[in-house]
Amino acid sequence: MTDEPRPSQADVRADRPATVVRLVQLMWAGAVLAVLTGVYGLLSIDRAVAQVMPQLEADLAAAGVDPAAAVDGTGWLVAVGLVVSTVVAAGLWALFAWLLGRGQGRVVGTVLGAVNGVGSVWGLFQALDLLELVLGLATLAVVAAGLVLLWRPTTSAWFLAVKAADRSIPWT
Repeated sequence: MTDEPRPSQADVRADRPATVVRLVQLMWAGAVLAVLTGVYGLLSIDRAVAQVMPQLEADLAAAGVDPAAAVDGTGWLVAVGLVVSTVVAAGLWALFAWLLGRGQGRVVGTVLGAVNGVGSVWGLFQALDLLELVLGLATLAVVAAGLVLLWRPTTSAWFLAVKAADRSIPWT
């Protein structure tokens, strides 16, 4: 065993390889894309409501509810859903930018990234116009690049170094 001092936790975290720096940048780009997608969804809310309206009216009529009375709030319901999903999506991207930059959350980030990737592919088939398709492709590209960077050898070595530095902290 050597008497060399181990690098501190802060030193290891601060010495991020370029792959981790790019990974964090991609997470922030994902947050921006989530916000842009949400804003675009809000701007095109009339189209979204028109898309769900026939099925909603049929379901309401089948349940014995007057569709005209119940449909008035549909636009607000869709808007609230879009805002909540946008905040959650952007928040998750930002949370993982912070966590991954600290050397934490790699496995959970991988699982959520894979789920997001599958959702992005599914969303591409649901895209109704070019801008929606471009936003979906950009999100898919960010997810794919992030997953690749997350498991590059230099990234893996840094995550292991962070974990080793965390274990070397004495509990007092």
